Amino acid sequence: MASEQHSAEPAFAYVEAYPIALLGGPVSPAAVALVERLVENIFASEKRPTSVQKGRQAIGALMADLLDLHRGHSDDRHPWPGAHGMSPKDFPSKTLGFGHGIFLNVITKLEAAGLLTITVGQPRFRKAFGQVHNFNGQVTTFQLTPALVSLAASFGVELNAWKEHWAGAFGSPVAAPADEDRLVLRNRKVRVLGKKLAAEDTPFDKQAPGPAAILAGIDRLNRNLLRHDIGGITFPGLRRIFSDGDQPDFAWNRGGRYYSLPGGHRYEAMSAERRLERITFDGERVGEADIRASHLTLLHALLDRPLDLSSDPYAVDGVDRTLVKWWCTQAIGSSNPEPRQWATDKKATYAAQNGGRQLQADFPIARVGEAVVGRHPCWQNLRPAGYRPLISSSTRAKS
Repeated sequence: MASEQHSAEPAFAYVEAYPIALLGGPVSPAAVALVERLVENIFASEKRPTSVQKGRQAIGALMADLLDLHRGHSDDRHPWPGAHGMSPKDFPSKTLGFGHGIFLNVITKLEAAGLLTITVGQPRFRKAFGQVHNFNGQVTTFQLTPALVSLAASFGVELNAWKEHWAGAFGSPVAAPADEDRLVLRNRKVRVLGKKLAAEDTPFDKQAPGPAAILAGIDRLNRNLLRHDIGGITFPGLRRIFSDGDQPDFAWNRGGRYYSLPGGHRYEAMSAERRLERITFDGERVGEADIRASHLTLLHALLDRPLDLSSDPYAVDGVDRTLVKWWCTQAIGSSNPEPRQWATDKKATYAAQNGGRQLQADFPIARVGEAVVGRHPCWQNLRPAGYRPLISSSTRAKS
């Protein structure tokens, strides 16, 4: 018998959660009273006024974020936990108004009082083929218990009136750390034992023409955005993250998505409902434009090819519309332009909706891809535009 090449999969339960910024607090008399009750319970024996004030700010920020998430999503309304790193560096006191020690004291006592549930974060290391690999782990998550929600209601702080009682951010815009990279390049994610490893950052020459031009564009965009009053969130600016930096044909054409700079709210991780409810631009509520078949529309625009929108572009004979959309999203959005397996979240969604059936077994991704290319031949013409073809000639020849 061949020797075992890897260790057994350790117990690991991933908790889906939203990142919390801890930058808000109470704005109504009822919410202030609720926070004061919690302060009295947690800091009853504290003699230092500064510690009490910092604790008050930590409790208010935590309640603002978690009561917001406890309302759930617009589509399911199930409460969501909040996620936050627990290293001291994750608590810049100049930005938050409190540090790691104060926050740790607050959450420990709230948990002991039965008001907070904490799922401790953990890295995810596995030994495989003689090496230790770092898989995506889990940051610590927090969720309010029914007891705290009931306590809030007793003060008149109802979940469905969150905006009357809480603010998501206070004060002037937070500047991003001076040493924070506005342009990030990462290697391609690799798979070990069927699991994707966390992508590693890779160095690059910021003075080279390609990245220098991208950085100049990011700076122009940030200067323009930060001239305006962006309300409802703390917004320090944007950065771009490119992928596949270790691939021989990389030419700053992989990834490049915009993300919030660390130090503020990750607005892109909020649901559309949250963004529309919370964010304002120069005092006006924001809106979100929904481009029909956005991925296909943008792809055709990049290739300077017309797209017939008189009928549904995702309607492909013999293939469910949802599968077509999943394929297009995965093919464009992933670093692998020739997907051989469905993305993990799509497989899980399909199994949950179909009694545990396997998506790849029922609908092999290669066959779905061939059908999409037949409906939209432009997918075959990506190489002249600097993109790898999503369906190789060898694959088409076998069909």
